[in-house]
Amino acid sequence: MPSERVGEKNWFQEDKPRKASEPSKAVKNLRKHVRFEIDEATPLVYVKGFLNLVGLGKSNKALDVMNLSEGGVLLKTLEKVPKGTKVHVRLKMEKYQDEFNADGVVRWCVLNPYAPVEYFMGVQFGALKEEQAKRLLKMRDWFTSPEYKAKSAGKNRASRGIQFPK
Repeated sequence: MPSERVGEKNWFQEDKPRKASEPSKAVKNLRKHVRFEIDEATPLVYVKGFLNLVGLGKSNKALDVMNLSEGGVLLKTLEKVPKGTKVHVRLKMEKYQDEFNADGVVRWCVLNPYAPVEYFMGVQFGALKEEQAKRLLKMRDWFTSPEYKAKSAGKNRASRGIQFPK
């Protein structure tokens, strides 16, 4: 019996002193711009390259826009796009007869844990021209306005079958 007690005691190392765990380091938010959800846009994302310039091999990489900011866009895709890939992003808003265009770089692309056939892709924009920045500001003003929120209250991402952690 004594050997069992020793074994029982050692299985969780009660007799060994434990290190005090380091206090958790606060995670620094590296974002320069606040993101906003954009529901009524069709994303068109093309890999930049010679073949796309001449119209060959041009295929849309994006399914849906999750959120947007002056620094970049979060998109949903069906394929993994390698980090560092240069892309052109076009967000068409037919309802408003408007669109937003910008070049960017894929900073990350990870599998969607809620739908393992999809990926989330983060694209960082390059330096935006003044016209692009103004258009993005107008989009932010509209999509975060109380008027828009009231109009779109009945149709949220859950009703579109999209689940994304906050």
